[in-house]
Formats: sequence, structure tokens, C-alpha cells
Amino acid sequence: MPTTNRRRVFGQFSRLMPGGYTKLSDALKLAYLQVNTLKQMGRKPMIIIVSDCFPEPVPLGLTDLWDSKLYRDVRAVVKNISNINVPIIVIDPSRIPEQIASTSPGRRLAHYIAERTSGNYVNIPVSVKGVKDTNKEAMRLAQLLEEAEKAGFGSQARAMGGMDWG
Repeated sequence: MPTTNRRRVFGQFSRLMPGGYTKLSDALKLAYLQVNTLKQMGRKPMIIIVSDCFPEPVPLGLTDLWDSKLYRDVRAVVKNISNINVPIIVIDPSRIPEQIASTSPGRRLAHYIAERTSGNYVNIPVSVKGVKDTNKEAMRLAQLLEEAEKAGFGSQARAMGGMDWG
């Protein structure tokens, strides 16, 4: 649901429950339709994804998920979103060890989505205690987004990807 109240959006983090079977392509198609309408109304929308970016169900037997239909579908929708100049902020709640993060298909897709749309990637790992512990970090991100928007959404918004959220 489109909103201009980022604090309200990020304040809902404590209610999120990770569950898997992310239908990322379907979610992005819906977001595309909504932001395209907002763009036609003269608004400057952005999309915020909270996901490890592992589209599921993952087909068995593939050696490279990047070439799977699920990943191709996501990349096609991201290309359409990029064509209308709408940035996507990817908030990745996964706790992937650094030694394997660079080879993670989900992490690769998350970075692709953010880079292709001139958005940002932020890793805010869900703590062992649960999603509620990420609420503080999410509120910090909401504040940064508000400040970046006031400043014209330029370099300040891009800089948040380099912040230490841990």
C-alpha cells in the first residue's frame, strides 16, 4: 500500500514474521503497477523490499539459480521498474556469514535490484531473538530516508548503503 509515512512503514517491522516462499516477482509486479500510477500523478515513489531475495520455490538440480525462471522473472520486472526511474531499497534481514555472502544467489539478486534501479542495499540481520530487535535499526533507516528526501534524495540516500547497521 503506497504511503508517504516512512516511520509508519518501518514501525511495522516488529509485526513481521519471516516465513519463506517469497513470491518476489509477483510482489514487484504489483509494486510496479502502483508506482507507475504514482509517477503519472507527478509523485516520486520508491519501493522498499524487505527480503533475503531468494525467490521460491527454488527448482531442484540447477547449478546456477541466476539462470532459473524465477530469477529471470524478477530481473525482467526490475528492468521495467528501472525504465520508469523508481529506486528500490532492498532491506535484507538475512544472517549470511561474510565468507559465503559474496556467492549467495539471494545476496547477488538483492544487489542487482538495488544497483539496476539506482536504489540501495542494506543488510539489517534479524537477531537470534527475532524481528523485534531490528526495529531500532529500521527506525534509523526511516530517519535517513526522510533526511535524504528533504535533501533531494541524492548522495545522502546513496550513502546509507555504506553505513554499519550491526
